Amino acid sequence: MPGATTRDRLPASVTATAPTGDPVEEPTHRIRVLLVDDHAVVRMGLRAFFDLQDDIEVVGEASDGSEGVAMARRLEPEVILFDEPNVRGIIRALKPDVHVKGTDYTPDSIPEADEVRAYGGRTAVAGDPKNHSTTEIARRTGREGGKG
Repeated sequence: MPGATTRDRLPASVTATAPTGDPVEEPTHRIRVLLVDDHAVVRMGLRAFFDLQDDIEVVGEASDGSEGVAMARRLEPEVILFDEPNVRGIIRALKPDVHVKGTDYTPDSIPEADEVRAYGGRTAVAGDPKNHSTTEIARRTGREGGKG
């Protein structure tokens, strides 16, 4: 999202004291996440995972891109996780500071990179570098009957 986020203005953590007297790091700011996916079960699974994280808060869920854009404008999350076939529409609408793709891509192969760069945004690839495609592994495994 354009502009400074709360995370930019707050310290990452403060020190508290546990009942044992030991210092404990507590997050002072939780990362605000919006989930956008047309499958409710996917959103439920992601929410369940994020609910276990002390430093992440799911602030909303949307079932499609247009609902996600409206919620993003209203809720101002720092991170939006989405499974949307028309990612360019979301990028045009929200102009995120950073657009991140998974490791099926390289920085040079992100299809929407031109869209992001046009308004001054950045692109990134998240995850460990790899020399294979998850999609290709799934195809090969399926063709070989699960023996790939």
